[in-house]
Amino acid sequence: MRIFSLHWTTLVGLLAASVSIGCSPETFPGDKRAGTGGTGGTGGATPCTTLEDCPEGENPCTERACINGQWCGEQNDDNLVPPGGTQCTTYSCKAGEPVITFEPTTKGCGADPTQIFCDGVGNCVCADDGDCPADTPCRRWDCNEKKCVPMNGVTDQFLDPEGDCTKRSCSDQGALIEVADLDDVKADEPNECTKEVCLGIGAPAYTVQLGLDCGGVAGEPTCDSNSGFSKGQDKCNARGGCDPGEPIPCGSFLCGETQCKTMCLSESADCAAGHYCDQNSDCVKKKEQGAECAKPNECSNQLPCADGRCCNNTCTTLCFSCDLGSNLGTCTALPKGVADGCSPGTACVNNGTCASLGPDNNKKKAVGQPCVSEMDCFNDVAGSLQCVFGLCRLNIGTDCSSLQAQWYCEHNLCENGKCQPCGADSPCPDGGACSAVGRCLLPNLSTCGATADCMSGYCNSNVCAPCIENDDCMGNTCTNGVCQ
Repeated sequence: MRIFSLHWTTLVGLLAASVSIGCSPETFPGDKRAGTGGTGGTGGATPCTTLEDCPEGENPCTERACINGQWCGEQNDDNLVPPGGTQCTTYSCKAGEPVITFEPTTKGCGADPTQIFCDGVGNCVCADDGDCPADTPCRRWDCNEKKCVPMNGVTDQFLDPEGDCTKRSCSDQGALIEVADLDDVKADEPNECTKEVCLGIGAPAYTVQLGLDCGGVAGEPTCDSNSGFSKGQDKCNARGGCDPGEPIPCGSFLCGETQCKTMCLSESADCAAGHYCDQNSDCVKKKEQGAECAKPNECSNQLPCADGRCCNNTCTTLCFSCDLGSNLGTCTALPKGVADGCSPGTACVNNGTCASLGPDNNKKKAVGQPCVSEMDCFNDVAGSLQCVFGLCRLNIGTDCSSLQAQWYCEHNLCENGKCQPCGADSPCPDGGACSAVGRCLLPNLSTCGATADCMSGYCNSNVCAPCIENDDCMGNTCTNGVCQ
């Protein structure tokens, strides 16, 4: 076998074009400084701090290097194999230069290595093209003057299929070059929850389209009025599948076109059965008998709304109310002595009718009217009304839930629908003070019937107020707004 060591610049036409290398006078064993030209000094060399600063060289037997972290150069690497070898020639590296080795005449070659041999100078002896090596994607073999001659370039064997993430081309030395082509993706499979992508050379893959709408028309949101449930949009999951939309109960609302309604304008059009549309445009469950109400449609079972309660009837008769604490929601006769809607000179009696307060010269007083003694108060049943601090008031245990003012009770406290004395278990409302005899003293701005009802000791036009002068205190002294 013959071995020829050729300087790289002599391989024009065999390997690649020559390059001009500029070297500094300073020597670096096994290194060559790469520059832009010139033969001496460092003026033309490329400075560097890392390998990435240096360009790739064209010598197939050297590797780029950043020498001492200062200048770009090349380092010999005899383990590299230059491209372009044939059956009768091989290339290798020695001392940073390509070496051509001619195979001996005993080396078989061509299509039939048992009958065709190398000529010792790098050629394969042939009779016709069929004796030469098979064509490759980037090299065609011709038999020319009994020598197999390679013709480098794209041949009929060259294929660059689509969708394999690889771009192929031929080098000048007849080598097939494959590089990653991230745009060479496969055609999308019929799965709307995945997307075809490229991860590198020959590495097609897919990514999951998490959260993307899927399912086509069947996957769109729907609402079933019969079941009272809506189904959300189908969505792609983390496994590349299509999950059905979650069922969502409409609750107090009816179905819209594709989903549950979320606000109401009309009870019949927007609210589910047993619900009404409130002032906040929200569908609310209808109320049971006895619950507070403002309109009849708020009550269940078509109950009317009377006296602010869902009532068993319309309760429009005088001296009856649906708002009595002991019978909320049931139309019940008012306590004796309550004026309600009775005509002047009359008041309610226990049988739920209006009765005369007496003859003109001795008329009894209804609840809240001035009195001197208990005898002045309307009393069909003894003890029902008391004259307390100059006013007829309901005594302890009497139903007071239909009355608007605490002071209608003799102890100024209506609790749980009954007149009660105050104490540890029955505190006075709105910051009032409980006296030693269990009577609430009302704070300023509370409605009052008499001066004695107020913490300040001053009731001005039925409103507790701070005193201003001594005259407000009925003989007592006004100090810091309180009668003393």
